[in-house]
Amino acid sequence: MINDLMNYIDQKDLEMLKMIETLVNMDSGSRYKKEVDILGDLLKNKWEEIGFSIEKFIFEQVGNCYIARINENSFGEKVVLIGHFDTVFPKGEARLRPFTVDGNKAFGPGVGDMKSGIVTMFYAVKALQKQGYLKKPISVILNSHEEIGSAYARELINSEVKDAKLVFNLEPARPNGAVVTGRKGTASLDINISGKAAHAGVEPEKGANANLELAERIIELNKLNGLQEGLTINANIISGGSARGIISDQAKAECAVHFNKISDIGYLKRKIEELFFKPKVKGTKIETELKILFLPLEKNNNTMFAYNIITEAGEKLGIKIKEAFTGGGADAGFASQNGIPTLCGMGPVAGNLHSSSEYLEIPSITERCKLLALSLMLFWQRK
Repeated sequence: MINDLMNYIDQKDLEMLKMIETLVNMDSGSRYKKEVDILGDLLKNKWEEIGFSIEKFIFEQVGNCYIARINENSFGEKVVLIGHFDTVFPKGEARLRPFTVDGNKAFGPGVGDMKSGIVTMFYAVKALQKQGYLKKPISVILNSHEEIGSAYARELINSEVKDAKLVFNLEPARPNGAVVTGRKGTASLDINISGKAAHAGVEPEKGANANLELAERIIELNKLNGLQEGLTINANIISGGSARGIISDQAKAECAVHFNKISDIGYLKRKIEELFFKPKVKGTKIETELKILFLPLEKNNNTMFAYNIITEAGEKLGIKIKEAFTGGGADAGFASQNGIPTLCGMGPVAGNLHSSSEYLEIPSITERCKLLALSLMLFWQRK
């Protein structure tokens, strides 16, 4: 039984690599709706070809999202697979830096994060179907804008996973082959300071310098780093003022927040209220906006239930499965916070993500496809 499934996947190795090449050579930067939608429609057609029903979610600001489903009315525990087909790269990147192969590695924009995961997911499900093992409910979420925060997709994910019993996110495995059992959550913190303009040479005392107030606040925020395990706040974009000779009447900082637990956000809110209660520079006013982007994938009993399934599959395949924690947010956190056993990093092995040297370990495509297919089989067959 298992051998037939594995042999089928082995026979599709070149086909999978060819599909990855096709996807990589199509621009799909998150903010370029036209290009993202062209790729999304290609994926939609692929899933329809193997009998999945498709629900399309149309958005004006970002690319359209899709949920592919099969066996919706069948008895059995529902599985949800998650993948995103957008990338961080600008329009034209695929033409400038197309898919290439050098030895056992493939290169190109999004080859690891996560177009190879999209292909792995498709062929694992197709293999189960062709060998007669796809009889249980399964949903596939195809997200068009994960790289810019999944603002429109998060509710789709929450709704689709609410009755699921297992969720796998096909983000790439770590460079050492580890799957991800823990991820930080991410949030944005915007600090807006309003002050009062005045001539910087003639009557600076009549002004209220927004830049100075912002500088004080950035220093205070920096002191919060590490007070909660894993909590980091970094002011990465700063702007303010209108001219060299004018006391700045406005300033803004855009901060990145990373955290291990949902409770860390409550802690940060309280600290901001305490620290920013009164301005340090007379005549200035402070406004803050804290938004959660990705929820954390917290390692717990549910996470380890999912991990134990794939380690069992790995043993049968002769693969030792490692686990890892990573600081980057992902869609897995939404499923995990719904109390569903969730695992991330189930895609092929990749590295140097979001850079011009991003790579994919080609042998891992077939390996991870087998691991996903067998994990799903074992989950549905367990007693």
